Amino acid sequence: MSDFQKRDNSGALFKNEKKLEAGANPKLPDYRGDITIAGQSYELSAWIKTMRNGKKMMSLSAKPKGSSIPQGFEPAPEKPAEPLITDDDVPY
Repeated sequence: MSDFQKRDNSGALFKNEKKLEAGANPKLPDYRGDITIAGQSYELSAWIKTMRNGKKMMSLSAKPKGSSIPQGFEPAPEKPAEPLITDDDVPY
């Protein structure tokens, strides 16, 4: 995205060429790009979808640039390790 000047509260989407390749994952976004909001850069993804009434729409996703974790995602707390069963636990 170096062909345009990045301004706050603006961005751009481009056709995702990887999705057009043979054998590509159909879940890949149709469009990819960047957006800057309040000085923070985000990776922007968009999927073209058809609603039940036949109208087309874009579904969007944004995550902080360079992050592999979606914004607002909190990992599940780790479970304590299960105790090991010993010979003393077996009643025979």
